[in-house]
Amino acid sequence: MTAADPALLQQGYRECRRLTWRNGTTYFWGAALLPREQRRHVFATYALCRLADDIVDAPMATARMERVPATRAALRAFQADFERAVDDPSSAGPVLAAGAMALSSVFVLGNALRLKTFRAPAQAERHAVQHRQPELAPAE
Repeated sequence: MTAADPALLQQGYRECRRLTWRNGTTYFWGAALLPREQRRHVFATYALCRLADDIVDAPMATARMERVPATRAALRAFQADFERAVDDPSSAGPVLAAGAMALSSVFVLGNALRLKTFRAPAQAERHAVQHRQPELAPAE
């Protein structure tokens, strides 16, 4: 992932916030409980889902079988645009750039949590021996 233009990201996070406020008030108020840095990622994630949902909820998008291929093509195009945004956020529109950065943050956090709970093999073995449950005696 290349660095994103800060002005583009700021615009994207603002648009994601507006979109969440307008369409997902439950998510908006739930996210209000989070720290600001996390909140903007929740708004960006919601916005990505909303954009995809709008594709399939478009009038007649899936109501008639002859429209399904066009809907699938639109979803594939959205996916391709998002994948480009993940590689280079500045190549995308503001909402996709913010969504790509939110996804990046999720992966960074996940990896940090995995490292935090990682134990070296010898340390793990000592821990297992110290905390081993006594075996139950066979019933007589």
